[in-house]
Amino acid sequence: MEMATKQETANKNLANLIALCCEMLELADLGDNYRVDDGCGVVFGSLRDSAYKIRRLAKEELLKHDSRRETKSRNRQSKPKTYCDLSTKIESIQSE
Repeated sequence: MEMATKQETANKNLANLIALCCEMLELADLGDNYRVDDGCGVVFGSLRDSAYKIRRLAKEELLKHDSRRETKSRNRQSKPKTYCDLSTKIESIQSE
C-alpha cells in the first residue's frame, strides 16, 4: 500500500474515531441526565472522561500527520490553531 494511501486511510480512521467520541459524549450526557443512582453516574462519567481523552489523542495525531506532510512537501500552509478549526478539516477528511 502506498504511503499517501496509508496516511489518507489513517486520517479517515482518526476522523471517524473523533466522530465516535462525539457520540460517546452525547450518550454520557443523556445517561447522566436519566441516571437512577450514583453507579450510573460513575459509568457515564467514565465514558465522558474517556471520550475527551481519546478525542484529544486523535486530534493531536491528525495534527502530527499534517505537520509531517507539510515538512515532506515543503508546502508551508497554515495549520489549524484550535480544535474548532480542526473540525472543518475532519469533516473534509471524512467526506473523501
